[in-house]
Amino acid sequence: MTNSSVVLESTQDSSVVLESTQDSSVVLESTQDSSVVLESTQDSSVVLESTQDSSVVLESKQDSSVVLESTQDSSVVLVLHRLDSGAGIYTRLVSGAGIYTRLVSGAGIKTFGMIKIKY
Repeated sequence: MTNSSVVLESTQDSSVVLESTQDSSVVLESTQDSSVVLESTQDSSVVLESTQDSSVVLESKQDSSVVLESTQDSSVVLVLHRLDSGAGIYTRLVSGAGIYTRLVSGAGIKTFGMIKIKY
């Protein structure tokens, strides 16, 4: 794999910012109240916010196919595929277990970022 994976550990009283500019501009912020903002600006503008009450807000400015699944244990699976390039974002939020985010790029569907944060 040409690009590296990143694993970050954060404590309850700290915030985490990860920025990667090799293939995209990605900012992942984790705040004290466990809210999460994921922003990707490579091929689309996507904002994913998850709050403590398990509500999810997704904004996308590109044509996309979006699948959002929520289970009884408050885990959320969000799959976003862009129809024109094959690029996509797969984000899984598991209650109590942290956040695992994988972003894939359209050219060969290579992985350009992996982030896992434990609260």
